[in-house]
Amino acid sequence: MGKTSLLLSDYIIDGCRMEATPGMMLELACGRTPHGGEEGLESIIDESIDPSPEGTFSPGKITAFACATSSSVRRDIPLAHIGPYTRMVAAGALVESLWQCGHYRLNDLQINMRWIWNSRGTGSAAAFYNSVESVCDYLDSLGVAMGGYSVEEGERCSIEASVSLSGDASGNDDELPFFSELPFRTGNPRMTSERKCPSVSLGDSGSWLIYIPFDTCAPRLGGSLLSEVEGIPGGTAPAIADPDYFIDCYEVVREMVEDGIISSGITVGDGGLMKALHSYIPPGKGIDAQLGGISGSCGEKDIVKILFAEIPGVIIEINDTDYDYLDAELLLQDVAYYPIGHITDRFEGVRASMSEAGDISGILLSLMSGAASEGED
Repeated sequence: MGKTSLLLSDYIIDGCRMEATPGMMLELACGRTPHGGEEGLESIIDESIDPSPEGTFSPGKITAFACATSSSVRRDIPLAHIGPYTRMVAAGALVESLWQCGHYRLNDLQINMRWIWNSRGTGSAAAFYNSVESVCDYLDSLGVAMGGYSVEEGERCSIEASVSLSGDASGNDDELPFFSELPFRTGNPRMTSERKCPSVSLGDSGSWLIYIPFDTCAPRLGGSLLSEVEGIPGGTAPAIADPDYFIDCYEVVREMVEDGIISSGITVGDGGLMKALHSYIPPGKGIDAQLGGISGSCGEKDIVKILFAEIPGVIIEINDTDYDYLDAELLLQDVAYYPIGHITDRFEGVRASMSEAGDISGILLSLMSGAASEGED
């Protein structure tokens, strides 16, 4: 076989020639003119990996599932779910940027992507191509620039994302793409490495814990950490494909972080809602997480899917006196939110049930019930 390049070779996937190389897509995402391919490279011919049919996760094993996911980190990238997984990595990095001190909006940010890739084996090269294509399309829809990227050969496949203010890497705003110009950006954006609020609950039993998913997709377990650690196929993955909704969620939560309305907050991503809750609760404290509102609005009755699906979002803590303000702000932006309970010292850890923690506005059903598309890249 002749010389090939993951970045610069042409691709033929499932018998179809792709229009652009990964290198071309990434250069465009960085706001640069793509350069031509390298002379003498052969095409990469590969096929996509189909997801396995969905297995069965017993609700009676939630405690064991929580232990397995809370103590584990992802070992292998789910190649059969590479599109949703890559979007989740990028979205998770952007959500994590919410908590920093400073003054900035989503469009003030740039994201840097790093792929370490083992291209051996059927489906691996196709997965790399689909990963690049998926994240470039997603960032373009979000209006977020890609500041840079790197691709390295490795024994395992991994994807990393980091976020900074646009222009930080190059120091030259003239090289940024058109969507990073005013009025979409803040005049003088500032971001520091210091968090505005802690990532662990303050433990006040009178405060509310609120869950806000940043996408309207249905909870699914394909490609999840739970599926990996349990060795059970999860079927389809969450179809993270609502960038407009992500933008609305980011902007309203970021404003409340800056204004000090949010006492503490944590990103929900890898491992899902359950893993985030376990990291968020102070030692010696607990929460009876009441998930009825989530179940009712998305039409999902499987508590395992609700707890372990990997949909980008946040858990935030607010004072009871700020509840009406939060309600009004989120209603104004058509952002769905879910009060899931209060911190307690009656027990330790997370207890989850399908009851409802509080009144949720009627817009939730209209926002979420019709958005449960289950497509797969």
